[in-house]
Amino acid sequence: MIKRRMNTTTTLVYDTLKSLAAHAPEQHAEIRQRLYEQLSLPFNKQLSLYANVLGPISSGKLAGCDNIDKAVELALDVLEGRNK
Repeated sequence: MIKRRMNTTTTLVYDTLKSLAAHAPEQHAEIRQRLYEQLSLPFNKQLSLYANVLGPISSGKLAGCDNIDKAVELALDVLEGRNK
């Protein structure tokens, strides 16, 4: 279970990661872009989020509930600037 308090950003990230895990790779770019737009992310944050979280989820390197929760934590770290 995600330890941080659930807020809008956490929910958007979690839903995006679940969606990436559930949909075909052909749909991943659209799913990622939707998250970037909803969070109004600058390009450097988009790149970091993709490299650290969204790319590995898309490639199947992170799967399962525990890994999804860890990926959410990592994504929040990236968004908060604690991971570059």
